[in-house]
Amino acid sequence: MNRVLVLSNDVVPDQGTLVAAPGLRAFGLAAGLRAGGADVTTLVAADAVDRYRTAIGPVGTAPGVEVVAPGDFMARLEQAAPAAVVMINGNQAEHLRRSSGLRFVYDGFAPRVLELTYRAGGPSEEGMARLVRAEDRAMRLADAVVVNGRLKVGWYLAWLIRAGRDPRDLPVRVVEMTVPAAPAPPRSSAPPFTAAIAGYRHDWGFLPDAIGSLARIAGDRIRLVLVEGRHWGTSRRERTDPAREALAALPGVEVRPPMPWQEFSRFLAGVDLFVDLFPRTPERELAMVTRSIVALAHGVPVVHPPFTEVADIIAASGAGWLVDPDDPSAVVDLVAGLDPAEAAARRASAAALAAGRLDPATAAHPLVEIVREWA
Repeated sequence: MNRVLVLSNDVVPDQGTLVAAPGLRAFGLAAGLRAGGADVTTLVAADAVDRYRTAIGPVGTAPGVEVVAPGDFMARLEQAAPAAVVMINGNQAEHLRRSSGLRFVYDGFAPRVLELTYRAGGPSEEGMARLVRAEDRAMRLADAVVVNGRLKVGWYLAWLIRAGRDPRDLPVRVVEMTVPAAPAPPRSSAPPFTAAIAGYRHDWGFLPDAIGSLARIAGDRIRLVLVEGRHWGTSRRERTDPAREALAALPGVEVRPPMPWQEFSRFLAGVDLFVDLFPRTPERELAMVTRSIVALAHGVPVVHPPFTEVADIIAASGAGWLVDPDDPSAVVDLVAGLDPAEAAARRASAAALAAGRLDPATAAHPLVEIVREWA
């Protein structure tokens, strides 16, 4: 079974668009599968494309990427059989069913129940019930489960058991977050260091006071660039974040809108450190934080809290710094004491991480092995 179809819940970089975590997950898995010799097609949900076109603008075409209405997924999958199908979380499960010649891989990308729980105002009873039904259905369909990080393995084993599955009856493997990126070549860094904060706003990830403290010392030691906005699939109603508003108003901060993937990659080539700090919650504790992985994949060292799975990666590789997001002085002290030699060393460690553990061929290898076993 060499044919694999990846069901993407959002637009992917190949389409020349802005991108977010769901599309990047599909992008990375597809790249890893291709590196392992699979014939891969990414099916992008048409409703996600429609939302993007309405909110942002045109969506391009690319080889190996098809836009398909979710209601037509099964017809397209059966046309491709025999094939393996990678479904990212349970988003598309209501449109899928068992069929001869198809094997389903459930990708535990993000703990969506926790995400919904920590959104502004909390979850609605109807929304939570719908999400739980989708995850249960996906687990019942799965012939294998891959998990975006070891810390979430227990979470997804519990979902398998909830759905009436015996975890001993199917492969469960860790496939860490990966995105294909070319780390920038080594370069000398000197104050003022360029620090970036980038990503879409999450209700569960407001900027802590530490970021404001960093922005207020911008100048001789640090140049701070903020790249962010609301995701096109979210409600137009925005929750006020005074910390963000104050940050954007400071004279030492440059604010840029979100960029398409290729442009953002070029931007990261000129960044000395990537700052990704957020409050501690059960959702964040389980998260394989995409924006930090994206920075590391580009060879940019990351300033990160000490309580996530990415923190373990940074600590093991030396590809960044771990600071307490609740301590406003921690990141300021880091920047004040940072010298060019240390910045270069951390950057080199990030580049090595990008070329090894985070490379799609390495990260997605357990998924490649599952597909090969079905051949």
